[in-house]
Amino acid sequence: MHVTISTDSYPDKHYQGWIGYISPSAEFTPKSVETTEVRSDLVYQVRVFTCDTRNELRLGMPATVTIPLDQSPPPANRNNMTTCDKS
Repeated sequence: MHVTISTDSYPDKHYQGWIGYISPSAEFTPKSVETTEVRSDLVYQVRVFTCDTRNELRLGMPATVTIPLDQSPPPANRNNMTTCDKS
């Protein structure tokens, strides 16, 4: 799934990326999740990859990842993996 990444450090820049991993189980349940109606608010670990050719993004840098919910996930197949253009 393709995503858009933004950071406070570079507020005018948006980076393109993709989701490489979503944990099959919730990391923790926030205190606000107490009823079945709000169980969709569980927190899951997600690994996002990006082609940051300028090396502006750093490990541990806070970022906001926007996931368009109207896209279908690609089939789980190594031939469909997204790669970075090295040019």
